[in-house]
Amino acid sequence: MRMIHALPLAFFVMVPLLGTVVLAQQQQPQENGTAAERMACTADYQKFCAGVSPGDGRALACLSRQKAKLSPACRAVIEKRGG
Repeated sequence: MRMIHALPLAFFVMVPLLGTVVLAQQQQPQENGTAAERMACTADYQKFCAGVSPGDGRALACLSRQKAKLSPACRAVIEKRGG
């Protein structure tokens, strides 16, 4: 009978914890950037780095080498990410 009372308690404990985990994941920088960062650099990536497979910082490195040619929005993203 105690199991029935434990379920609501577990629910009220777990839901806030799950929300915290989701929020923490959203705030951590991702290797491939946020959706807004990817949108700002998609055209530049396709134009200047199409032959570079993303991952392990290769796309960022390629875009960094092309910084002078990038759109202002993408250049701002690259500079913000340390490139």
